[in-house]
This record gives sequence, structure tokens and C-alpha cells, in this order.
Amino acid sequence: MAERLTATVVGGGIAGLASATALLQAGWNVTVLERAPAFTEVGAGVAFTRNGMAALEALGADGLVRAAGHMVHTAGAQDTRGRWIMRLPEAPIEQDPTAWVCSIHRQRLHAVLLGTAEGAELLNGARVTAVEPGEPGAAPARVTWTSDQGGGPSSPISWWRPTASTAPSGDACSPAYGRGTRVPRAGAR
Repeated sequence: MAERLTATVVGGGIAGLASATALLQAGWNVTVLERAPAFTEVGAGVAFTRNGMAALEALGADGLVRAAGHMVHTAGAQDTRGRWIMRLPEAPIEQDPTAWVCSIHRQRLHAVLLGTAEGAELLNGARVTAVEPGEPGAAPARVTWTSDQGGGPSSPISWWRPTASTAPSGDACSPAYGRGTRVPRAGAR
């Protein structure tokens, strides 16, 4: 039986959790390192066009995002002075779905993605101290971090255990995969 690939995602925000979800769906073991003391998102809202919703659909999160957000008709585009560049006539979503976006507060989106990343090891209070890139087909990359939660070389949070000569005391490392490594879709060969 082949060993499952492992990945470390640095950052537990929207992009990090979306990446973790995709990796989990492809069969990887995933650890998400978040520097903040809690997994949360700051900021206002975000609006997803049809392409963005297609990406969320691939993660299995589109229905959850629609339920937590609101469908909003776009009026058009304005320049930096507020002058209209393009105005869109208001039409029902069934007639013109391209003129509608799904608007959602960032904290709600983050909560949805936190749920889709279930199965990943989520570590908050983790400060990344070094990343050593790997090469496809060769040694994996290494991500080194310190943890406010007491992680270290003997902690169960690490897959790769550094020796005293390769990592300072109190740090933990896990393998990741470097540039150029393709992540196969679930079920792809």
C-alpha cells in the first residue's frame, strides 16, 4: 500500500483552508499552521462571481456559501472617480446569471471553509521559522515552526522529527511538497 502524501499549509485563512480542503479531497494528510491564536478571519465581505462559485463547487462548499451568503445583482463598474464605465440592467438571475454574485461576510466564509477542511490537523499559534523547498521526486520540503501550544520535536504534531543538529530546541517540522508538484484530483490516475 502506498504511503499517503503529506502537506503543510502555511496560513489558516481563506486560501489556506481552501487549499487544505482540496488536498484532503485528493487523499493527502494535511496540517494547517496558523500564526494567530485562533482560526478566524478579519475584514468585511467578499463577492464570488460564477467562476469563484465554480471553484467553491469543486471544494464542495458552494451550497454552504450560498446558504451563508446573499445573491446580489451587480450594477456595473465605476472608475476611481465614481463615473460609470459599464452599467448592467437589472434582470432576474434566471435570465442573466452573469450579473449576479454571491456576497458573504469573510467570517462566515472562513467558518464554511473551516468545516470543509475537517480532517486536517489545524494548529493555531504556530509561527513558521523556516521553509526549505523540496523537489518533485526528491526529498520533500521542510516547514519549521514554533508553537504557542508547546509543539516541539517530541510533540505528536510533527510527522518529520528533526534532530538536535537540524532544528533548534522547541521547533517542530513536517514535510511539505515544493514547487512544481502537481496535486492529482481525487480518483485521478
